[in-house]
Amino acid sequence: MAEIKFTKAQYRKEALKILELSGFSVDVLWHTDDVIKDYPWLDKEQALEILEKALSSERVVEEINIEIKNVISSEYPEKNLAEMILEAKKQGLDKRYIQALQNKFGNE
Repeated sequence: MAEIKFTKAQYRKEALKILELSGFSVDVLWHTDDVIKDYPWLDKEQALEILEKALSSERVVEEINIEIKNVISSEYPEKNLAEMILEAKKQGLDKRYIQALQNKFGNE
């Protein structure tokens, strides 16, 4: 059997696909080149360290959490229990799922 050789771009595409299938958002990624183009005296290791520190900073994480809440409230408003049960029934979901909804949200 012939060995398949992937290009760097193909490996990147497959890696992104695997991450996306695993539930990660990969549409907006930062690359070391994004840092180096503005700060050319830095090497790739330094640029990676800078990205890791900046993207995991408390302020950035808090801003992302705030924006997630903003998008949810404007585009995906919370449903009440009756709407959730009706939707679950329309989708033919198991009665145990509907019971779990009632257990979790029934007191609200």
